[in-house]
Amino acid sequence: MFAGVDIGGTTTQVVLCDDDLTVLDRAETTTPAARGGQAMIDAALGALTPLLRRVPGRLAGAGVGAAGVVDSAAGRIL
Repeated sequence: MFAGVDIGGTTTQVVLCDDDLTVLDRAETTTPAARGGQAMIDAALGALTPLLRRVPGRLAGAGVGAAGVVDSAAGRIL
């Protein structure tokens, strides 16, 4: 299965999909943008973890989108 993560300005949404990209489960949490990049990663993982426990299978990959400009070298969203 695959995970999709959308880190928005106010909410972070996470989905688990099968090979045909059919959504198997989903979750939403508040995006803690004011607390920085690590807090946003932690929020996304915190939303994903219960989905992985509920849906049987193995995670094959993940795609992540983020609002704003991402500086991957510095690990920041500008």
